[in-house]
Amino acid sequence: MPYYRTYKCFLAVIFLLYFSLSAAKGDEIIFKKMLEPGTSAPINKLKDAMSKSEFIFPEIGKWNIVFYWSLFCHSCLSEIPAIQRHLPENTDYNVYYVSLDSSRMEKGLENFGKKRRLNRPILMEELLEERYLTADQWGVSATPAVFITDPEGKIAFSHAGPMDIDKFFADFEAMKKLESEQKEQ
Repeated sequence: MPYYRTYKCFLAVIFLLYFSLSAAKGDEIIFKKMLEPGTSAPINKLKDAMSKSEFIFPEIGKWNIVFYWSLFCHSCLSEIPAIQRHLPENTDYNVYYVSLDSSRMEKGLENFGKKRRLNRPILMEELLEERYLTADQWGVSATPAVFITDPEGKIAFSHAGPMDIDKFFADFEAMKKLESEQKEQ
């Protein structure tokens, strides 16, 4: 038991020392806030693990669901098939599965998509030194993270962590219906 307390104190000191030295050196420590509804969504371009094509997302003029995930995220692996079940073959919106695993795991992502018959792009995040090209712009700090963008390119919904997929899609349909009714008026 005494070793446990010593170990905890040692870790706390190391943690504080690291952040103190980082701040003293001027190193940037980034804890970005997830983009919230009403803010403009960044426009990004990433390569699809399945088709090897590049996709620009989100597409302005359409509703978009952007789902950040990882092969090492248990919640993500259970939510993707649930999301897939809600997607008809032809939709009036786009869905992008953005994998934080990047091209390092291209073959694994390709196999994952084929095994689960995913019919939406599995985009591979790019690493720039110690940062993600797109996830950092969206404020993603954990997976799963999901965003809905409206046709004007604004964030309409953002959420980090596991979620009820049935409720998510019911809320999404209500959001689209409300926007459609407002356009008609």
